[in-house]
Amino acid sequence: MAKLAVDQAARMLYRYNLPHEKKRPRNLSKLNDPSTWEKRRLKGKLAVQKMVVNLMELYLQRMRQRRPPYRKPEAMDQFASEFPYEPTPDQNQAFIDIENDLTERETPMDRLICGDVGFGKTEVAMRAIFIVVSTGYQAMVLAPTVILANQHYDVMSERFSNYPDIKVAIFSGAQSKDEKDELITKITNGHLQIIVGTHALLTERMAYNNLGLLVVDEEQKFGVQQKEKIASFKASIDVLTLSATPIPRTLYLALTGFRDASLMSTPPPERVAVKTYVSAFSRESALSAIKLELKRGGQVFYVVPRIKAIDDVLQFLKDSLPDVPMAIAHGKKVSKNIQLAMEKFSCGEIKILVCTHIIESGIDIPNANTMIVQYAELFGLAQLYQLRGRVGRSGREGFTYLFYTDKSLLSRIAMVSCCSSAL
Repeated sequence: MAKLAVDQAARMLYRYNLPHEKKRPRNLSKLNDPSTWEKRRLKGKLAVQKMVVNLMELYLQRMRQRRPPYRKPEAMDQFASEFPYEPTPDQNQAFIDIENDLTERETPMDRLICGDVGFGKTEVAMRAIFIVVSTGYQAMVLAPTVILANQHYDVMSERFSNYPDIKVAIFSGAQSKDEKDELITKITNGHLQIIVGTHALLTERMAYNNLGLLVVDEEQKFGVQQKEKIASFKASIDVLTLSATPIPRTLYLALTGFRDASLMSTPPPERVAVKTYVSAFSRESALSAIKLELKRGGQVFYVVPRIKAIDDVLQFLKDSLPDVPMAIAHGKKVSKNIQLAMEKFSCGEIKILVCTHIIESGIDIPNANTMIVQYAELFGLAQLYQLRGRVGRSGREGFTYLFYTDKSLLSRIAMVSCCSSAL
């Protein structure tokens, strides 16, 4: 509800209880008795103070930790030369920062890599991983969704394919119990060097042989309990956080010096700015944009904010474009079905993917360069910003169409549109 405008939220709030609570409704405070509110306010203030103290203690504990610096791998220059693109100046500086953190300092690294979508944060992470695993340690790559975890697994498997001693595996809730047990055994015995996965990696059953580095992508998308588990890892190992839209707390810790930060603000030279259009929704406009992309041999993301809207959109598209192959993807689908749909979309079998914002992070489909966002006013600013970054990633011009139905809720959409020069 926090992402909805006030007049919108007012129509959707439950009168006596929160929608996810099954116990009896909460007692409302009396207007003429402020004491109850004061008690709640004081309780909340104390909880925040306790959280801040715990956070500061964690970072002070990290500052007292010592570990021997990693040695720079002999094959580091070769690994760097295999990067198929020309690094941007900000990427080069980030490479230097993480190399200094790992090879020259005795305190564990805790660095935030803050950069726009498609600016090369993953390559920075892989340089750090290469240093750590070449020294005999393991690296864990944590992603908030199965789609993003699969994307990282594919990219890293390809990037490390020339190094047979470095084994990459993926661990997620989509796997069977036998598959998970086998992977846990390999991880515990040190037979796997890079483990990519979702929050399933945070299970109590997981035991690492010699974990040295934790890479967290899109930390802001993890829940409270998952973040607490991540924090427990941070006390003794090197941590690298990747984000295009860090939460205020993470940004504040970086700005105040509790965490180091590298800013990547330079787009890759081959990246073409994404053109963003904002207008009232009409089926004719949406179909026109889709046909233009299909005509140039491309693919289309069609994004809606609610799962229940997918069926209507899919039916409308099938009626209008009966010969175009389509698929759907959303958070309530079985993980294996999502993976299959994404694989077909990635290889070009599927031309239109109708989905929710599940695709907002890490999806890299070079041939998909048009995005239709219906009911754009129901998305948060960070979501729209991330979604737009899914197109225009291959040197081909990308187009994002933000269609609204409620003209009174255009502030965040206008903000995304006016910042279109950033991509």
